Amino acid sequence: MINEATIPKQGSDKIIFFYANATDYEGNSRKSPIGLYYIDNENSLLKILIINPHVKINLIKNTINGYRYTVDEIEFPEKFLNKTSNFHYWNIISNNYDFYITEPNNELSNILNESQLNVILLSSLSLGYKEAELLDWDIGDYNDQMKKLIEYVKNKHAGIIVTQGTLSDFVYWKNPDNTIKIGSKEHIGYKLEQINME
Repeated sequence: MINEATIPKQGSDKIIFFYANATDYEGNSRKSPIGLYYIDNENSLLKILIINPHVKINLIKNTINGYRYTVDEIEFPEKFLNKTSNFHYWNIISNNYDFYITEPNNELSNILNESQLNVILLSSLSLGYKEAELLDWDIGDYNDQMKKLIEYVKNKHAGIIVTQGTLSDFVYWKNPDNTIKIGSKEHIGYKLEQINME
């Protein structure tokens, strides 16, 4: 059986969190993962793409908090989530802008091609740990997405805003010959000749 529900119309400057509760005929109940959306200004002439991992991480964190017993069973790194899940109140700017929020992934170029974006905001993309996708916010680690992002900015004359955390190049030295990339080093580059000045 499939049921539908409608969230009543909300005003601007709002963040809408939602979830579903389902109970079967035998009384077994389950709660869905939490979702959210922002109310933005679809009529704004300024369209912004915000690349920020913390919206997704906060949804995961909030869902886990709703399933406390699950955290104990799977030993989810809750302490780490608490340190990395700074929530951003994008609703504060939602009256003035039409924006779309995503996290770093292999679909960024599709979003760029489907939207007429004026500004791209790289927000708090400080980690680039390739061993865990949830913690890899380095756009350069996702196929050729960094190249396509640079091409889009140049060809469309789009603005780009980069926050401090996005320019982190943390590296863990296991020994003099072996390092592990922790920060989003591809955002900065490894050599001077990687600076794209064309």
